[in-house]
Amino acid sequence: MIARILFLAAVLLLAGLAGWLLGGWPGALTGVVLGSLLALGVDSRRGLRFNHWLAAPDAARPPAVRGLWGEAAYRVSKALRAEQRKAQESAQRMDAVLAAIQASPNGVVLLDADGRMEWFNHTAAQHFGFQSQRDLLQHVVNLVREPAFVNYFN
Repeated sequence: MIARILFLAAVLLLAGLAGWLLGGWPGALTGVVLGSLLALGVDSRRGLRFNHWLAAPDAARPPAVRGLWGEAAYRVSKALRAEQRKAQESAQRMDAVLAAIQASPNGVVLLDADGRMEWFNHTAAQHFGFQSQRDLLQHVVNLVREPAFVNYFN
């Protein structure tokens, strides 16, 4: 933040001094305005690069911008990498759990909150005649029509 303030002060001082040398007070004022526009343009360019990166972030390659935008890009990139690592670890744990359930001698069916089948193991497929391409995301009572089960489930 201090570097950003120093950059702005240096640009305004140099632009004002150049304007003063070329045209006195009106030139100094013009120089300060032009220097402000230059600083705004540089900052806007950095912000646009950051914004384009945010539209499709690649955590491994944050935009090479300096200053406040660079710090924001670094922090977002770090958070993205942490989330990607957590998602990968979660997927690995889920695969391990599903592999353990698959090895179970019991038929296991995983349902979503609406009672639709999200996953079933081979034993359940053999017992009930399920086929993954046909039966996944079907409501379980549409496929298991045993009255006692339907009454229990509802």
